[in-house]
Amino acid sequence: LQQQGIITEKQKAELLQKHMENEMALDKLHKQKREQQLAHMREKMADRKKKKLRKLQNQHDAEISELSAKLIESGNTDSLEQELEYLKRLHQQELEAAESELNAEENENLKTISRAVDDDHTSTLKQTQGCSKKFDRQLSRSTEGCHAETDGRLQERYGCPQPGAESGEKQTTQ
Repeated sequence: LQQQGIITEKQKAELLQKHMENEMALDKLHKQKREQQLAHMREKMADRKKKKLRKLQNQHDAEISELSAKLIESGNTDSLEQELEYLKRLHQQELEAAESELNAEENENLKTISRAVDDDHTSTLKQTQGCSKKFDRQLSRSTEGCHAETDGRLQERYGCPQPGAESGEKQTTQ
C-alpha cells in the first residue's frame, strides 16, 4: 500500500508496529495457555500416580502379610525369608511397570495438549492474517488519507464523487 502511495511511510510503520504487537500478544497468550494446561494436566497425573501407587503398595503389603501368615501357620518358617524376598522383587517390578505406564500416559497427554493448543494458535493466526488481508483490501479501497493523485484514481475506480462535483450529480465509471 505504501508503494502504491495509498498510505504514508509513517502509517506503514504504525500498521507494522500494531501488527507486530498483536502477534507478540497472541504468542504470549499461546504460551500462557499451553503452560497453564500442561501444569494442570501434570498436577492431575501426579495425583493419579500417587493414588495408583499407594493402592498398589497397600495391595502388596496385604499380600506380604497374607504370605507370612500362611507360612507361619504351616510351620514353614525356613523358606519364609526366601518367599518374602521373591514377593518383594515381584512387587518392585510391578511398581516400576505401573510407574512407567503412568509416565508414558503423561507424556502422551502432554503431546496431545501441546498439539491442541498449537492447532488453536495456528487457527487464530490464520484468522488474524485473514483479518489483516481484509483490512488491507478495505484500506486500499479507502480514499481517506490518500495522496491527491491516488485520491482521484480511487474515486474514479470505485465510483466515488469527484471533488467539486455537485452532490446531486451521479458519477459514471468506466
